[in-house]
Amino acid sequence: MSQLSLVSTIALQRAIEQLSDAFARQSGCALKIEWAATAPLIDRIRAGERADVAVLTEQGALDLVQAGILLAPGQPGGVVPLVRSYIGVAVKAGAQHPDISSFDAFVNTLLTASSIAYSQAGASGLHMKAFLEKNGIAELVNARATVLPQGFTSALAASGQVQLAIQQVSELLSVEGIEIVGRLPEGAQSPSIFSAGVFKDSAQAGTGAAFLDFLRSAQARPVLERCGLEPL
Repeated sequence: MSQLSLVSTIALQRAIEQLSDAFARQSGCALKIEWAATAPLIDRIRAGERADVAVLTEQGALDLVQAGILLAPGQPGGVVPLVRSYIGVAVKAGAQHPDISSFDAFVNTLLTASSIAYSQAGASGLHMKAFLEKNGIAELVNARATVLPQGFTSALAASGQVQLAIQQVSELLSVEGIEIVGRLPEGAQSPSIFSAGVFKDSAQAGTGAAFLDFLRSAQARPVLERCGLEPL
């Protein structure tokens, strides 16, 4: 069986892992996957790291098109939007759900929570960093925050190390032993679009294009939705 190499943001890890066997059966090509937070992954690609396909934030992917690294939209294997993803809050299974029903309620929850985890380099973490600074609560919240350089924040909630975990809903769902409180409210939310494209110098551009089609197929749609993602 041939092999298609993929580098991807962890926002789609749970979904792609569930879809990988079906793609291998249909295409005769297994996936070799490396997962990473978005920002450092883009940096590694700009520094010369290559694969056959990349799954990144929409803007990150389009920036790599402009840099001549990924194939342009409109051509086979060119960058296409896959899903819209929302940031959410999780707690340990069975724990009390805090109020995040409005902007003010969410800010109050951040200020009163005993401990919080958010990511450092993923799309959700970059948003949270900017959100805390913009609203003048960065110092107060970060005094009780664990900022993860990589991995799933909900693992810390599941183990009881933190009261609240904040990350893409799809990433929160990758860990058992947690409950999703909900999405961040209007004014605090920052939906992300994740896109995928084939590397310009890939020797398997045709198979890469077929993988993009598979991710956007009716077969993949219910898996993406179960994983907390909104197919586009």
